[in-house]
This record gives sequence, C-alpha cells and structure tokens, in this order.
Amino acid sequence: MDLLSILEGMASNVGEEPDDEVMPSEESISRWQMLFGYSQAEAVEQIMNQNSDYTRQPVSGDHWNLVKSTMEAQGFDREAYEHWLRLGRPQSDSPHHHEQGDTDATSPPLSDDLFLIKLEGYYLSTPQRLQEIAQLTEEPHTNVGISDHGTTLFCRIDGYARRSVEKWAFMQTPKFKPVFIPVNLAKKDLSPDSLYPTLGRDPTLPQYRPSSAIIRDLDTNSVSHSTFSQGTTPSCPVLQDEYPVWYFFYGTLAEPDRLTSVLSLPEAESPPVLIPASVSGGVIKSWRGKYRALVDGGDSDVVHGSAYMVTSEEREIALRIYENKSYEVVRCTIVMASQTAQGLTFRFRGSL
Repeated sequence: MDLLSILEGMASNVGEEPDDEVMPSEESISRWQMLFGYSQAEAVEQIMNQNSDYTRQPVSGDHWNLVKSTMEAQGFDREAYEHWLRLGRPQSDSPHHHEQGDTDATSPPLSDDLFLIKLEGYYLSTPQRLQEIAQLTEEPHTNVGISDHGTTLFCRIDGYARRSVEKWAFMQTPKFKPVFIPVNLAKKDLSPDSLYPTLGRDPTLPQYRPSSAIIRDLDTNSVSHSTFSQGTTPSCPVLQDEYPVWYFFYGTLAEPDRLTSVLSLPEAESPPVLIPASVSGGVIKSWRGKYRALVDGGDSDVVHGSAYMVTSEEREIALRIYENKSYEVVRCTIVMASQTAQGLTFRFRGSL
C-alpha cells in the first residue's frame, strides 16, 4: 500500500467516524459484548479506541457490501466487522463463544495456534509476569533470541493466551503493544496414556486401548512402555519428547536435497540416509491439485515412501515448520526391509 492510500484512509476515518469522546450507543455496546465476550466497560473502551484510531485501514464500501448480508445475519454491523478483522480470528474463537463451550468444527481451536511473545519493558518483563497476565497453569517456555542488538527473550504461547494478553493490554495500558510472532508449524500432541493420535486408527475403539499407561521416570528420565492387550497393537508407541525417533516421509521430504535444505544438514550428514519404507492405515490424496496429503485410510491401505531417523527436537521443529499447521504429527508403524519400527509421520488435517 502506498503513502497516498494510507493518507486517504486516514482522511476517510476522520470524516466518517464520530468524535471519539461520544459514548457508543447501547445497541453497539450490547453487540460487542455478545460478539466478543467483552464486559460493558471493555466494549466501550474497544469501540472508542477503534473510533479514535485514524491510522487504521477501514473496510471499504465495496468490501462491506460483499459480506454485509452474511455478517449481519450473525449480529455484526460494519463497525463490529472491522474490529473482528483486526483481531484476526473467527467469531467462534471470541471469548463469549468459548465461555459457552462452542467450537467451530471447520477451524482448528485457538490452542493449536502458536506464537512467540517478546518479553520487554516494565509491563511484560518475565515469564512469571506473562503467566499471571495470561492466566496460564504453568510458566511458559522461554526462547532466547540473539542479534547484533543484544539478547531478547521470547515465550511460546497459544491463541488463548494471546487473547488474554491482548485484553489485558487494552484495559490496563493501551499504549503498550505486545509483540507477537506467529509460528506456523505442524501440531504435535501425543497422548502419554493412549495411542492417540495414530494414522488410520481410532484410539477410542476397544482394540486400540492400552491396558496401562506409558510411564516416564522423572528422576532418571527413563521410559517404561505399557503392554497393550491386542497383538496387532504396537507395544512401544513413541512419546511426545522421545528422541531419536523414526519419521516416515511420503512427499517432498523424501527428496534428499529437500530434506538437506530443510534440516540445514552439515556436509558430513549429506546426503541424508533415507530408507525405503511403508506404512499402513493411510492413503494419499491431492490437496489444491498439486500437493500430496496423507490422510487416514483402511487397515489394508499401504503408502510407500522413506524412513528417516530424526535425532533431536531442533530438527523435528524444522520439519514441523516446513509442513506447517495444515498437518499434524501422528504415530504410525514403519515397515522397512530390515526392521519394523514405531515412528511418526505428518497427517493432513485440513479440508480436501
């Protein structure tokens, strides 16, 4: 967008919006409370902040006319719709809807979104302070960023925590703008006491339920896997933080040059050792007409590809970033010529 467009937008905002000292109507306040879960005071604050922000990019008349009938049916007017766009999240992810336990079946929950938030200044200086503001049950994981300007601390949070921080910042100190960096990586959430998630299997079915939990000794960091009741069920499923771990690749990651680039492998490890392999319970579908996407299939369905040993969490994260949040990490049984191993693969989680 050029400077002229920005200035025209600012002039439009000044000309169209009422004086920011004028109280919003009761109808507007009630609408924002319903749509976004704000209290009355929060709704007033948000509306007045939006009206007084002349640098924002307004929704054009043509844009609003295209979506007007759909959005008004959901309770929005143009002003609330603009705020919804600025928040960058669907209506079903508003505090109001989550408090009621509603979810949008077509969109991943906010817990699947991952962000790095910068720890800075007086207001947000420590992980403990962030934990308090975002109402987290545990202290958030901290990452250290190093640049020519020094060292910066970041914490990893999900979409719910980001929403809490944004609400706190708006209400407590509007001049403070937290820095959020979206992290687009494949979800990984392996259950410690069931086979969930596993390619091609529903862990809620009796034949796939473990007879006992998988136990990690926190003192020695050793793992004892449970023995499962069914002979066809793997006795040692991979754990969330278990490394090294076998991965099954079926698309571009099975190309040595691509894998070398994604993992930034040193010359000593290039080309990477990829072993011909297959997995059962999945099928390959086409996504957007050009991408290969692995989805659940039947027990007799077999997908051929390559197995690769991922040696560290850092390398796994590089793979998850490459695949992005359109995919999720799931358990699978990898069959190679010389062995059969429990491992992981990337399953597509979007709509085909």
